Amino acid sequence: GMIAYRLLSETVDDVMKNPLQAFKISLPTLLAIILIVGFVGGFVGALSLLGAPSTIDANGIRNFETGPLASPVLFTGIAVLIVVFAASIAWTAVAWHRFVCLGETPTGRLPRWRGKLAFGYALRFAGITLLTLLLAIPFGPLRMLADADPEGNAFIGLFGLPEPVTAKNIALSLVLSGSLGALSLLISMRLPAYAVGRPLPPGATTGKFFAVFVPLAFFLSVIFMAMETAAVFLSAGGVSGIILGWLQFMVGIGVLTRAFLHVAPDTGAAPP
Repeated sequence: GMIAYRLLSETVDDVMKNPLQAFKISLPTLLAIILIVGFVGGFVGALSLLGAPSTIDANGIRNFETGPLASPVLFTGIAVLIVVFAASIAWTAVAWHRFVCLGETPTGRLPRWRGKLAFGYALRFAGITLLTLLLAIPFGPLRMLADADPEGNAFIGLFGLPEPVTAKNIALSLVLSGSLGALSLLISMRLPAYAVGRPLPPGATTGKFFAVFVPLAFFLSVIFMAMETAAVFLSAGGVSGIILGWLQFMVGIGVLTRAFLHVAPDTGAAPP
């Protein structure tokens, strides 16, 4: 537990002691988040102006019926946003890993674009995400134990608030994060290793699953739940969503970087 706490503290220090560098490096992802929030808000606003039929669910959220004419626009927009968001995440993540591990600082308003590294990083991230989804299959029964809303829906996910928010569902989310989330973090050590140009040494993560990754995943889950709760109570429309998305992303890649430095402290030389 103490190792995980130290890694989280170091993650916060990396940002707090280097606010300008953190802002520059995260700017591609921040702009992508703003684009997504703007697209969703603009699309919903257009549907409202056009008088699209809608319903209000048990949580008081209005759901519009987009209709067949809106579907091509929506799907095209989502596809473009996925590509842009994936590229921005890889761009920022590679730059942050290299900044913390190798001291590589951005010289302009944006971090250096490393297309080959970013593309390879995005592919590896997609592969790890798919593997995490496959590993989630055995945890399916947890959803059967969850409290459901009046419509019979229940969501238990990684590193975030469940739906609906009940004490039982929060406990189940923490169990899921402490197990599947820890596995995901362990597998993800290959991402910063790739970004700094050196594979993980043999046995780098041996014996560290319960000592490092389980408590780290547990702490991350609690932090993200607290962030989402604060965003609900301090809701400022799209602004809160942008800030929340940025904070969660920076905490995520920051913890990933510090965990990598813990299991493989010698990062070696930077590739060209």
